[in-house]
Amino acid sequence: MGVTIKDGKGSGREAEVNSSYALVAAATVSEEAHAAALAGLAFTWANATYDYDAADTILLVRNESRDYDLVITDIWYWSDTETEVDVQCPTATFTIAGTAVTGVNTNRKSSIVAPVTAKCDETGNVKGVIVYALRAAADREYHYDTRGMLILGNDQAVGVDYVTAGAEAHVTIAGYFKKI
Repeated sequence: MGVTIKDGKGSGREAEVNSSYALVAAATVSEEAHAAALAGLAFTWANATYDYDAADTILLVRNESRDYDLVITDIWYWSDTETEVDVQCPTATFTIAGTAVTGVNTNRKSSIVAPVTAKCDETGNVKGVIVYALRAAADREYHYDTRGMLILGNDQAVGVDYVTAGAEAHVTIAGYFKKI
């Protein structure tokens, strides 16, 4: 007699095997970011428009969690001036400074608050490793899809710097928390 696979919830149902001896099964698959959003662990951070100086960090997000990595999925950015845009991760210890930015939980039913410090017009960091650089035309929106490959551990940060001075800048960073 062979092995029988039964429903683990006590219904008494058994798994079906087709004529090719393959187990018949159905599954629900979702992207990790979607599952994080359902759990209330996905967020966006966006800066308020301001008149920025050359070499400004328009927006910086630092993960403050010891229990979760912050997976950055997307960065959108726009400027009224042609500029070089550097997405950078500071490598030196620094005191974050600037105007506070509150993360928005993308699951609007959740009351979970992101364990981060985020600032726009951030002035405390020293530019670190550049993970993405682009020459951006004026008045054009850009999108950097990291494909979930930019991961921040505890006390690690990502900042978006504009090299040229301008009058208006917008940056939005999106990501989710993943249990370590």
